Amino acid sequence: MPLYEFYCARCHTVFNFFARQPRPDAEPVCPDCGGALRREVSVFSALCPKGGAERAAGDDGDDGLPPGFDEQRFGQALESLAGEVEHMDDSNPAAVSRLMRKFSAMTGLELNEQMETALRRMEGGEDPESIEADMGAALGEDDELPFAVKGVPRAPRRPPPRRDPQWYDL
Repeated sequence: MPLYEFYCARCHTVFNFFARQPRPDAEPVCPDCGGALRREVSVFSALCPKGGAERAAGDDGDDGLPPGFDEQRFGQALESLAGEVEHMDDSNPAAVSRLMRKFSAMTGLELNEQMETALRRMEGGEDPESIEADMGAALGEDDELPFAVKGVPRAPRRPPPRRDPQWYDL
């Protein structure tokens, strides 16, 4: 079952949605204020790519995405890697790490220091779940995406958004 995260800038809240089948173009409205939502890239999808192959993201820095983010290039990379994700042995941390590095190269997104550390640990054979348990806050629970556009300075940090614990139908 595909899982999606959407961010409401007006409420400064991340909402979780699930769909019975992939719906990469779905555009739900905010459950709280009825405003527009932007699809988010979650840390979970970055570390466990089988759940995130359908994800996309907005194109400006105002919603937590890196300045200069190229949504089309991002989508093309996801489509291109979808087959590899389907057949990848996600129990092999080194394979997951290689896929993340390939994704970074294809999108022009530079992994931050925390994600680089996590990937090096995965390449060393550590379990991704134990890495996430160790580094959870450093890997993005503080509203910083694990990457930035190469050559573009990172936007100033904002307080983390509220995360609505409820799941909504997409």
